[in-house]
Amino acid sequence: MTTYVRQRLGIEHNETIADDELLVMINLSLAAGDEILVTEYEDYHLTTYLSTIGVPSPGGAQSNRIPLPPDFFKLRGLDFGSPGMWITIYGFGFQQRNYFNSPYSNMYANYGNQVQRKVRVEDRWLLVEPMNLCSGQYQVWYTPKFTWLVNPVDLLPTDMDSESWVEFVVACTGEKVYAKLNLPTQSMVEQKMYYEDKIRNSGKNRMSLGPQVMINVRNRGGGRRGGRRGFGG
Repeated sequence: MTTYVRQRLGIEHNETIADDELLVMINLSLAAGDEILVTEYEDYHLTTYLSTIGVPSPGGAQSNRIPLPPDFFKLRGLDFGSPGMWITIYGFGFQQRNYFNSPYSNMYANYGNQVQRKVRVEDRWLLVEPMNLCSGQYQVWYTPKFTWLVNPVDLLPTDMDSESWVEFVVACTGEKVYAKLNLPTQSMVEQKMYYEDKIRNSGKNRMSLGPQVMINVRNRGGGRRGGRRGFGG
């Protein structure tokens, strides 16, 4: 990737911008584009992992925290239960942090206390309330941060391996390079904006098959003289 960017920017023999610095600029450009996508289309990248909050030993303190991975960017969902029997856990605001910690919470909860659980992102943890009901297995859905390229010869991730992404990286990196070399950056800025729009537009409708919908089939039957009517018509 660095070789192509150097060729496109005309700095193949420039020693002011070393390969390691250029790779940092490329990674910053990729991360900027990726952040645009996952901010506007939050399910563009999605990954999951399982975590368990254990039952405390006699006399021990109850934990109600689930650790977040280093690449965590945004929480997209939290499920409680087990595979095939997951129940969605919803969030709570900071001012509600003690709202569910009631000695009577067992009495008010339905479905075996599962619906009482609520979650909030705090620092490097997921905080699950109420504490006295939080033990069990969880499935965490989250949007990861962009993983930087490590070597100059590294290829783009599969979902970024397109003309729009490559040219966006060239333009975004070119703006940084030309600024350091005290060269005009206007052309790079214009190209960056153009390909940024293309990335935004191509990010839409990744699942273009559409949702399941009800269809009016009242008139698809055999009419008054016979035949089935309604959904079977």
